Amino acid sequence: MLPEDLRREIQEGILRLLERDQFVVAIAPTGSGKSRIAVHRRDLLNCFGKAVHVLPMRSLVEELAADLACVYGDLVGYQAGIRDIAVAKKGERCELLDPLEQPTADAEVLRVVRDPYMAHPYTVTTYDSYSLSLLLSSIPEIHYSKFGHPDLSFALLSAGLTVFDEVHLLAPDDVGGYSDDSLKAWAF
Repeated sequence: MLPEDLRREIQEGILRLLERDQFVVAIAPTGSGKSRIAVHRRDLLNCFGKAVHVLPMRSLVEELAADLACVYGDLVGYQAGIRDIAVAKKGERCELLDPLEQPTADAEVLRVVRDPYMAHPYTVTTYDSYSLSLLLSSIPEIHYSKFGHPDLSFALLSAGLTVFDEVHLLAPDDVGGYSDDSLKAWAF
């Protein structure tokens, strides 16, 4: 884990970039707080009005959605192949609740709402759900209809801030003869 002052400096730098430019690629070391920037900076959601955080794995979606729910409460939703996300909150401390465990009597249980349309002010999702919703149609439309209606999905996902986390995992190692991580992120 990086020292707190270095993490804060990296997060402040990312926020300054977001204020200046609509498209930002931030490359920073593991543990620098890139994924958790919105948890610690409530003004980020206030500034953009809506945020969609896209992650490569459901386990990461579950962890981040739980952290965000602790801060933002019912403003947070998720779209991923996860049955239920619940958080046990004791004072300011939150812990992801195992579905097989009962929370202690002194804990408040927060449930993160599954949001197939990704309409919550802060939505955490996987790359596959995001891609389907943006390029084809939202998950319920695909399931319940012969014809998807991508207009709603496109409108909801294009409004506000979209954070593509760990995008280098999805792009090829070599883009046009270059192996720079920022080029790989832009290529995706």
